Amino acid sequence: MRIGFDAKRFFENKSGLGSFSRNLIKSLITDHPQHEYFLYTPKQPSKEVIQKYLDISNVKIRYPKNENGNFWRTRGILKDLARDEIDIYHGLSNEIPFGIHKIRIKTVVTIHDLIFKEFKEDHGVMDRMIYDWKSKYACHHADKIVTISKSSQQKIMDYYGIPASEVTVVYQDIDSIFEERTTQDQQEQVLQDLNVPTEFALFVGNDSRRKNLITVIRSLTHLKEERSLVLVLNKRELNKKIKDIIRQYNLYNRITILVDISINSLKVLYTQAKCLVYPSLLEGWGLPVEEALACNTLVIVPNAYPFTEHHSDGKVLLSDTEDPVEMAERIESIWPIKKKNIQIKHKILRYSTTYHKIYENIQTVTST
Repeated sequence: MRIGFDAKRFFENKSGLGSFSRNLIKSLITDHPQHEYFLYTPKQPSKEVIQKYLDISNVKIRYPKNENGNFWRTRGILKDLARDEIDIYHGLSNEIPFGIHKIRIKTVVTIHDLIFKEFKEDHGVMDRMIYDWKSKYACHHADKIVTISKSSQQKIMDYYGIPASEVTVVYQDIDSIFEERTTQDQQEQVLQDLNVPTEFALFVGNDSRRKNLITVIRSLTHLKEERSLVLVLNKRELNKKIKDIIRQYNLYNRITILVDISINSLKVLYTQAKCLVYPSLLEGWGLPVEEALACNTLVIVPNAYPFTEHHSDGKVLLSDTEDPVEMAERIESIWPIKKKNIQIKHKILRYSTTYHKIYENIQTVTST
């Protein structure tokens, strides 16, 4: 098969949709090398990035030479897909090119979530309209709809009137690096380089209301002892509400902010942390939760979908996600536990195999 992918997030996003895209495509290339893979991105990747794939004979990178990247990604790409004789095109982030249903190319779309319809303050009006337009079109015209949790499946049914039978749930996998172990000396060196405390709770995300970092910060004021918190964020500057709390309770010396760290450094932070605190108010899946569990670290999460869809004895549940007192109690209950005494049974999900079966089924239907 000749399989094309919307690879914008693959090349441009360091986490989230970017991690999903890279994990899937890299594992498909490794596990199913018999196919040809085409990565379509609206902007020419750096030479360093392209160089990684030059020696892989079954991978091709495509980008517009003279067209506007955004237009090319949504419509102009059709002529390139036809020229490359693509059998299946996979929209990896809630969209497929407009008009692709009119040509002889089968499509798969992964709808991660419809959060933009509920947490409107995180997106401008025009952005929300565009996201809604693209997601709705994809749901009504793709040959196969896939989503990453039962929670997102229900949202697709509710907002776009798609029957449950037409939406397949495929849980997200993690990068294999999180399953690899590093020596104690290597871990200590990374912590030293990052200049973080030897004992800390960890938060991975951003400072939006949805991610609920403000409750994590407030929980520090209710801990029985002064505990340290490490934040892995997409930017160093925090919003005013959070900065005001830090200033009010003089928490500067207890909080370390890290940005743009490597995936290996993130793995070490997961491994060394007392716990990951992930009290998001709404998620499609929550990849950091699975990454931390794979590193044998307990995770504090809401007692709600999607966190309770995939059972793990490493999840510590919150009954009230926005209660800093309860969160502090959960952190305190975990802190005395020795890392060597934690044995989390984490199920590896390998979603590339499931996606490959989806591609094969579509191809079989096409052939018949």
